[in-house]
Amino acid sequence: MDLFEYMKQQLGCNFVSDLHYHQQEVLCLFQKTDCSQYSTRELDDFCQYVFKMDYKDFQKHERLSNYYD
Repeated sequence: MDLFEYMKQQLGCNFVSDLHYHQQEVLCLFQKTDCSQYSTRELDDFCQYVFKMDYKDFQKHERLSNYYD
């Protein structure tokens, strides 16, 4: 199952486009997801679609957020 469908299913969304409206829930689930099973391209596409940033920038943002928490 691709990452978009996995997230949609786990969050009980009817459509992939609904993920935009549940960014906090997506973030929490994404942080718990084993990303090693997805390609870098799929991770990048997902982060661009939901968070409007590429996967590398998302990782940097997460590391900084965890550092300051």
